[in-house]
Amino acid sequence: MTYNSMTVQRAGQALLLLFVMVLIVSGCDDSPAGATQEDVAVETTTIAQTDEFLSIDVQIPTFIGFPGADSINQLISTSSDLAVAEIMGAALMMEQNEISNKATLDGSYLCYSFPEDDLYSVWITMANYTGGAHGISWIESYTFSAASGKMFAFSDLFEDAVEGPAYIEEKITEAISASGDFFPGAESELSKYQGDFPFYINGNQIVVYFSVYELAPYAAGITFFAFTDAALADLLRPEIAEAIRGRQPIV
Repeated sequence: MTYNSMTVQRAGQALLLLFVMVLIVSGCDDSPAGATQEDVAVETTTIAQTDEFLSIDVQIPTFIGFPGADSINQLISTSSDLAVAEIMGAALMMEQNEISNKATLDGSYLCYSFPEDDLYSVWITMANYTGGAHGISWIESYTFSAASGKMFAFSDLFEDAVEGPAYIEEKITEAISASGDFFPGAESELSKYQGDFPFYINGNQIVVYFSVYELAPYAAGITFFAFTDAALADLLRPEIAEAIRGRQPIV
């Protein structure tokens, strides 16, 4: 275990953000080990700080041991840096205006690995409060091959890059139409993705998700649509279908 620190400034005071690295060998969860093509590992980086106007408690992954790891890490780091900068700005505003509240940022991640099939999927859940009636939460996800460093787009999961996403959009549209929990006309929001939906793989499920307020009111939170291996058996690329078949989701 190693420790690093970075000092940042707010209102003339030095704040310490503590980065805690914990090395985890053999992948990013407790999935069965297999014949891996790459020596994949993940480090958990914790960013933490608390004072009168600020509370940060974020864990993000840092991947090592395969081509493309640096690129994925850069995407994750850039995103978390932006989230931290936003919350620091909100804390400064609260301090300057003597608002008796805290700006908060919390984050954690989960990862499902299919090492024998060279498939890895990680999703990071973040939640912040910058003032107002309530905070907001969001997800960022990354699915990749360790051997090639390739990042999977949603269409890459399917044998037919058009037919597969179109089927998913049709099923989500049906679910929205059958429920009273969504905004009127929420189905029209799906077309803007042009089939490139945000997703992660959790066991035998392909999970498509949408941000708070995107399809439904705040109370609905992040909206998830999970599709099992059985439901997509005829649409997934054979290697993807084989990798996820019969796996148990971790959440």
